[in-house]
Amino acid sequence: MRFSTLLAPLSLVAVALGAAVPSSDVEALIKFPDSNPFGTVHNGVSTNLLHVRVHNHGSEPVTVTRIRGQFREAHGRERALRNTTVMPLGLPVGPGQKSPLLPYKFFSENKQGDVGLRVWIDFIDSTRRQHTVLGYDSTVTVVEPKGSWFDLELLFLYVLLGSAFSGLAYLLYTSYLAPVVAPAPAKSSGGGARRPQAVTAKSSTIVDNTDGTRTKVDDEWVPEHHLRTRKARAAGATSGTSGDESEGAKGRRKARK
Repeated sequence: MRFSTLLAPLSLVAVALGAAVPSSDVEALIKFPDSNPFGTVHNGVSTNLLHVRVHNHGSEPVTVTRIRGQFREAHGRERALRNTTVMPLGLPVGPGQKSPLLPYKFFSENKQGDVGLRVWIDFIDSTRRQHTVLGYDSTVTVVEPKGSWFDLELLFLYVLLGSAFSGLAYLLYTSYLAPVVAPAPAKSSGGGARRPQAVTAKSSTIVDNTDGTRTKVDDEWVPEHHLRTRKARAAGATSGTSGDESEGAKGRRKARK
């Protein structure tokens, strides 16, 4: 009897603390916007949107501290796959009142297909006790975002590929298809085409037939026996020319007599 009398005050205190704001007195209404009635979630973006509204049915004020979500398996054991965006808040909601509509944007990086999505609301009561309310538990469809022609990464890739293809095409054209054009002959100052200058190599000098300019040939690199042969030929040609000239002179003298 004495033991029950001692426990009675403790039980009353525990009930009073636990019943300050029961979680059932706070309701979280979460749904996709009307523009997304089938709950489609796009991968790789953080603009997936849920509308959240908190309704306090209790007699004590509460403060919504955060909104958080988690992806889970859609079937089977429904094990957790990964957590998603945590949205911190500090929003007070009075007794018998509703919060304004809260936009909860979250990120997704999952395999395409159906996955489970759960979203919770965390709040504290007037005694600073922490509570959690499940506001959304359903299956959503994960898809890849639609491509856009104005994506900067894609535009850069298009420019890079186009430049590489143009350079390859130009290289092939200049190597195999471009016609070979002969260089035009240089014109003289008089307007006519300039004829190529002919040079004649004679002995150890080069004589330009157009103006008679003589240029000495550097023959230091020629082997010595070749030089001796060339000098012998030049000497024979010189003696032959002198003999012809003397015979011509004798013939003219006879004719005069």
